[in-house]
Amino acid sequence: MNIIGQTSSDTLKKLKFSDMSLEQAYPETSPLASQEIPQYGGEDPGAYTPQGRILYWYHPDHIQNVDLITDIDGAAYELFLYNPWGEQLHHWTSSSSSWTSPYRFNAKELDPETGLSYYGARYYQNKMGMWLSVDPMAELRESLSPYNFCSNNPTNRIDPDGTVDDDITIMANGNIEVKKTNDEFDRIFIENKSGGTEIIGQFKKNESNLIHLPSTFKFTASDGTSFGWTSHTTDSRRYISGIAAGALFGALYETGTTDISIGQFSLADGSSAPPSVSHKLGKNGDLRPLRTDGLNASTTVFDKSFDIKRNTALVTALHKYGWKDIISERNSSGNLLPFTSSAKDRKISTDHTNHFHLQGFKPSIVYK
Repeated sequence: MNIIGQTSSDTLKKLKFSDMSLEQAYPETSPLASQEIPQYGGEDPGAYTPQGRILYWYHPDHIQNVDLITDIDGAAYELFLYNPWGEQLHHWTSSSSSWTSPYRFNAKELDPETGLSYYGARYYQNKMGMWLSVDPMAELRESLSPYNFCSNNPTNRIDPDGTVDDDITIMANGNIEVKKTNDEFDRIFIENKSGGTEIIGQFKKNESNLIHLPSTFKFTASDGTSFGWTSHTTDSRRYISGIAAGALFGALYETGTTDISIGQFSLADGSSAPPSVSHKLGKNGDLRPLRTDGLNASTTVFDKSFDIKRNTALVTALHKYGWKDIISERNSSGNLLPFTSSAKDRKISTDHTNHFHLQGFKPSIVYK
């Protein structure tokens, strides 16, 4: 066990603390041992290293379970294994201290006296795999038991606070099913080609109820279909509504597109970045056309690298999932892709030969 006697910020920075959670525990010999153990994350740990405290690092998995805890030297201190419902299957400790992490399954605090995990809205019984009280928002999900955990799908879903989750499900028929809640996340699901439903990801909403598209992304469904993208615009211009993101994911999944390059949608407040005035509310955005060589580089409707077959499938899928007004340009033969219109014909002065501009977003939404 490494008891910190002085600030060592440079050493801590080498451990990439922004990707983990930091906790400080009091050694048993400390006069502060009876005090509450604070938890820190996202700040420079070097600012929190008073004499007599011990530093630990949490290493969470994809649904935030605390699986491994290491000390300041990177040595394993504690290990937890769970089944999908949160029952603890194995617990190992180095036995170098009697301290044990209170944060376990889903990174929630475990009450050592009752064995229950507290989520904020209610308590969860890990061994039984169910809540001990009714979901306070159960009326929004009448088809499920108010005691269910993660809609009975704990492998792919998480529950941040014990209330019904916010689901956006992209259906194969073009519908977008929305189960509206008041939490701070949008969880986007896809109906796969086998008829099942699986999660693509959970995205945190900002104050404008927009989510941020990462610069690179790839998802592979259980049926083997992949989609993904890179981006050629700055991070500040890739904010999109959850429903529009779901529609985009649906179109890319349907076409199996992994080499698209995403341009700008909106700024964080939903406004359009100058000089554009149309990229508002996270619904209107730009995509580069697909190339025959699979590169993410720019191409135009006049180039031989412009993949007519794949771009036709792409704009057809985008139209299916909600974008009813896609602006592009005629090729050298004077032809347009289906569901697109010519910028020149519409007296739009900006060049649209090298991108598809998505607007007129009118998806088929089914509220659950």
